[in-house]
Amino acid sequence: MHNHIIDLIVYMAREVHNGTPLKKVTISDDLSKKYNDSEVSAAYSYLYEHFAEKQKNKGQGYSHGTIRVLHFAERMIITKEAYGYLLDLNNLGLLSIGDMEQVIESIMLHASSRIGLTEIKQRVSDYMMKSDHDFLGWASKLNGDETIN
Repeated sequence: MHNHIIDLIVYMAREVHNGTPLKKVTISDDLSKKYNDSEVSAAYSYLYEHFAEKQKNKGQGYSHGTIRVLHFAERMIITKEAYGYLLDLNNLGLLSIGDMEQVIESIMLHASSRIGLTEIKQRVSDYMMKSDHDFLGWASKLNGDETIN
């Protein structure tokens, strides 16, 4: 379920990255059918808090033209699409370089087969739930009639 909210957060972060202020990010009719009001509210709240924290820390740990290159063993496990997704999240400011490193390390320790896009989304979602982004833990349990202030 929290993977569902991550997709919405990524969509909204991409809009912000493209220059739309968070307050003016709108959810299209197609997307509004996929997400209930509580999930949309949770995504807005998460991004507001995340970007406020990032601003407070002056973006430390987020890439500024630096790309982490996978070594041979990592390339054997993590597909190009999955790695591209991690880079995209870093570029959008949703994962720091340290966050990416922890996700990759976890994959290398626990993966028994290649990790594609679907699997990496789940791993990132799990990481965000377990890290200091525990916001998604309670947000994924929303029924649809709650309001987050």
